[in-house]
Amino acid sequence: MKLWRIKGIFHYRFQVGGVRVQKSTGTKVQGQANAIAAAAYKDAELRAQGKEPIPTLGDLRTRWLTAHIAPAVSLGHWRNVNDWDSHGMDEVKIDRLSTELVTLAREKHRQGHIDRVAPGKEPPAPDAPLVPRAQASVDGWMRVINLLMGWAIKCKIITARPYEIKLPRAQKTPKKVLPLPMVKAWLDAVGANARNPQVYTAAALMVGLGLRESEALGARWEWVNWQDRTFIPGRMVGLQFTTKGKEADPLDLPDWLHDHLLQLRGDTPRLGLILPWKEIGPDDAQVEVPHPKNFTRRAMASACADLGIKGVTAHRARGTWITHLLRQGTPLPEVQEMARHKSKSTTLDYYEQSSEVKREAQKKLAKGMGFA
Repeated sequence: MKLWRIKGIFHYRFQVGGVRVQKSTGTKVQGQANAIAAAAYKDAELRAQGKEPIPTLGDLRTRWLTAHIAPAVSLGHWRNVNDWDSHGMDEVKIDRLSTELVTLAREKHRQGHIDRVAPGKEPPAPDAPLVPRAQASVDGWMRVINLLMGWAIKCKIITARPYEIKLPRAQKTPKKVLPLPMVKAWLDAVGANARNPQVYTAAALMVGLGLRESEALGARWEWVNWQDRTFIPGRMVGLQFTTKGKEADPLDLPDWLHDHLLQLRGDTPRLGLILPWKEIGPDDAQVEVPHPKNFTRRAMASACADLGIKGVTAHRARGTWITHLLRQGTPLPEVQEMARHKSKSTTLDYYEQSSEVKREAQKKLAKGMGFA
């Protein structure tokens, strides 16, 4: 292998298996140039032997994104990987990742970012202070690199992770759950604070059927069975109907939600989105598309402020539905099926214990012991 300079930049040339390779290293540092040339020579040897060279972390992520387009994974999951910042590790071959290297990149992520400003205002100065990221963001960053490395192991590119970093056990905090007597008042407050009346219907689908926000905004009339008074939750990917867990089990519509949807529909059966967001398409044709993410967030926050409660988001509306099903005595396997969870532990993660339930349990126990 030959190494030489052109205008200070090192270039290399070698021949493996009858194939000549000549490229620039892109660096003026001889040590770096030697390492780059040696890595290129190793890759060329592997190709000559009919083997796949070890990819860089950036290449691995590109391959994962290509192999996992919808409906293989959800759009949100795909975006998490697409928007992930390796903090300078993109050009590192995955078998060269080390505990030290990944830890340093993780801590760089923890250090934070320049806080965003509202549109129309002056951008932050280059020397603006960084906003440290929360532990949840740091854990999410680690989950993405673990996901990529796990996929590399599954594809038999490597046999094990070249680093050992355990995710810290997070301190659990109480989950926000609407008290059962406040659910209707909260839903009415959401409707009163919403500029768009469709927000009320979206919130009703979340708290009445436990739909995820994306499922509520993408709900379609043809998924309602008016005769059986049921609804099949799911979403459209292209022209294909799909569900979160690949099942298509109908949920019984509570009477109040059935009546609300029937009044919204009118006397004539309808097709398409229950909550359409009109957008001008090609040739000035109107195309129905779902509302964007966080469509209900502002109205829900205002409703919580009116009622003097905090933290009831679209996600916790689903958690409220699951929690009260369990508190009402619905067996866990049935709630798991209704929530469309793969495991009971996922369902229990949504459940929030009640101090009132615990108090009643203590009273019953004391009575059984003969103290009351």
